[in-house]
Amino acid sequence: MVEPPSDEELAGFRDRGKLVIVGLAEQASFGDILVTGLHRGGDNFSYIGRVVQIREKQGAFFSDLVLIRHPDEALRSHANQCFWILCPEDAARVVERYYPPDLFDLDTEEREYGAAGDVWRTGFVIREPPKAAGWACTMGLFVEPVGR
Repeated sequence: MVEPPSDEELAGFRDRGKLVIVGLAEQASFGDILVTGLHRGGDNFSYIGRVVQIREKQGAFFSDLVLIRHPDEALRSHANQCFWILCPEDAARVVERYYPPDLFDLDTEEREYGAAGDVWRTGFVIREPPKAAGWACTMGLFVEPVGR
């Protein structure tokens, strides 16, 4: 198994990529290679992947729910995230280094994908009435007085 990208490699991908905070559906195409923002992933493979579906305003806090196929074959949903669309050179390197050719056979725009509590949809961009996914809404705050 190939070693996942290092933190330095991910930082480089982000530096050379295009940051997208909102409107990913208008800026990405099916199969684009993305790097996600920070999350609680197990290893750095969970930060890179091919976008296979975008469900507008179906994620945490009415963010987009983005389904990404990661190099370890996992299909994960990401919400309340920013993304970097990799530049063509970095995307080609990621595909060559991390993706076995048969992994591309798993995903098509015509495939039905399940997410958000077994809600199945077909297509790349899904536009439905906004719904905040309660299963993904976790937030913690810490407030400390200043100047004491």
